[in-house]
Amino acid sequence: MAKVCWSAERSTNVEYASFRVGAFSLLDDTVMEQLPPAAGGLAVGEYAVGIGSLVHTHFDVDVLVEVWDEAPPVLAGQEPLGEASIAVRSGIFAVYDFWGAPRGEPIPLGGPARYALRVYRFPMKRPGAVGGAEGLETYAVHVWQAAGEAGGPPVLLE
Repeated sequence: MAKVCWSAERSTNVEYASFRVGAFSLLDDTVMEQLPPAAGGLAVGEYAVGIGSLVHTHFDVDVLVEVWDEAPPVLAGQEPLGEASIAVRSGIFAVYDFWGAPRGEPIPLGGPARYALRVYRFPMKRPGAVGGAEGLETYAVHVWQAAGEAGGPPVLLE
């Protein structure tokens, strides 16, 4: 049975209707990777996933990141925004703002590998949110190690 190995809340700002999550790196190739427009869904790159917001710009969102030991079940009663897989060469994950600045401390994964992500968007307040998590939208990102090498091509799993 799948279990959560690590969990943390991060807050980031939405600009131009998106923010991103992905491999943590001090190198611009990972942080500022060019992604197609997310358009309210997911935009998948090699090392990052852009997450599209339904609200255009200039507001903060709370993001719950949960690292799982295997593929977790879909949240009861919730439709995922989408799923994708990315290469995480550093073995560390982060939530970024639109401009590429990491928000909060990086999130340790199980080492360099390909990781799958399932993203959920919640209006106003995520069920079970810690500390109130008030805002226009809140998000949950479930992360687990996926098949494939850390340098493999990006995949949209929808």
